[in-house]
Amino acid sequence: MLREILLYVIASGIGTFICKILEQMPMNVWLARGIGCAVAVVAAVLLYKFWLRKSHNKIRK
Repeated sequence: MLREILLYVIASGIGTFICKILEQMPMNVWLARGIGCAVAVVAAVLLYKFWLRKSHNKIRK
């Protein structure tokens, strides 16, 4: 449970970081927010696959 909450916090932090960097560039703010959202989703999927999934497999065995 705690690892899942940490996963969401880390993924949203990564997405927010990328969004803030892209908002400083001369592009549409909504495009920057969309890219930040996509980065957060990709980060969450990767963290789940490589961090949470291994711990879930160890518990089930």
